[in-house]
Amino acid sequence: MKRVIWKFPLKLIERQTVRKQARHFQPLAVDVQNGAPALWAAVVPGPLSNGIAINMVGTGWPVPERCGSHLGTIQLDGMVWHFFLDSISAGVKDRERKRKMDNLAASNGQIP
Repeated sequence: MKRVIWKFPLKLIERQTVRKQARHFQPLAVDVQNGAPALWAAVVPGPLSNGIAINMVGTGWPVPERCGSHLGTIQLDGMVWHFFLDSISAGVKDRERKRKMDNLAASNGQIP
């Protein structure tokens, strides 16, 4: 099955879970659209899978140890927000699966 680009709305909260209905999930960009933050990802649609946990850190804030790969930075209403994959993704108990997700995010577009 071919990849498609999907948009996932983000909230301005420290930790959130993005629910996805996809077998593969490759983050592409975080940006602001119509005044709201969003994450765009290349996905291979499939059955509903575990969510992807995302951390948000403001400039000048301490970066939690659980922050994994950097997804993107946005400026909104005079603030700068940095989004990261959570190093312990929501609902993912298998550490090998989590490692593969981090490698995928770091691979700049290459799906294994």
